Amino acid sequence: MSSELKLAELREKYLFKPGRLDRDRADEVKQRFEELVDAFKRQKIRLRPDEGRLMELAFYTAALALGVAHSQLRKIYAEVTAVRDAAREAAEGRGDWEEVIARLGRARVTLAYAVGRASGEMWKVEAFERLHEVLDEAMRRATGIVERDDVEDDVKLRAVEALHFLMESIIAFHRFLGAR
Repeated sequence: MSSELKLAELREKYLFKPGRLDRDRADEVKQRFEELVDAFKRQKIRLRPDEGRLMELAFYTAALALGVAHSQLRKIYAEVTAVRDAAREAAEGRGDWEEVIARLGRARVTLAYAVGRASGEMWKVEAFERLHEVLDEAMRRATGIVERDDVEDDVKLRAVEALHFLMESIIAFHRFLGAR
């Protein structure tokens, strides 16, 4: 995240009230989100926990996902946590990477199911689509790294840890912005 802007200032700048984006500033949020997603897809933002723009991507994703219920995010988070736990076991030699790949697949299915259930108001559907765009790309990237035989276990684990960090950050910012 840019060192010039503090989270409280971003919240004040973009929110009408807790849990609601200011309609006059929504286009700014969407534009920054699109820039970050584009950079993420072009791999200009790496899937690494120490990548500062990954946290910024999480912030803008959370801001645009305010229409998503916090409990729905927690279900996806539970799947991503299971992936991380399986990756830790595999890295320690107590499990295998095939289980991690299977769990990543289940996490993507859980995400797709949540998006598919979104109905009703268009803003709610858009919130899920933006969330899906970011998380599915991160899950696909993590899967690609884990599936490679020429990658060391610690690199595979870092990729999964970064996915977990991204999801955890989205949930934290979602709550920080006043979502329910």
